[in-house]
Amino acid sequence: ATNLEQDPHVFSIALGESYEALPQRANGAVDVDALGDAFIGSTGLLMPGLGPVKVLTVELAPGTYVLYCNSGDDPEKGEESHISLGEYVVITVV
Repeated sequence: ATNLEQDPHVFSIALGESYEALPQRANGAVDVDALGDAFIGSTGLLMPGLGPVKVLTVELAPGTYVLYCNSGDDPEKGEESHISLGEYVVITVV
C-alpha cells in the first residue's frame, strides 16, 4: 500500500459483506476490537515520516472482504473516519 497524500491513512482488510455490515464506532470507523476473527490485517499508519509505503501479505479464502482506510478511528478526538467518507472497496475472492 502506498499513501501518496500528506494525510495519514491505514489500509485494513476485514471479512464482511459490506461496510454497513461491519461493527462501527460512533464516528463510522470500524471497531476492530469487535471484528474478532473477521479482522484480517492492517498496514498500520501510512504517512510521510512514518513510512508512506508498507507491505501487507495475506492469504484470503473465498469470500467477501472490505478493504478500507480506518484512519480517524477514535471518535473521542472528534475525527471523521475515512471509511465513513467512502474510503473502502468490497471485493469477492473466488
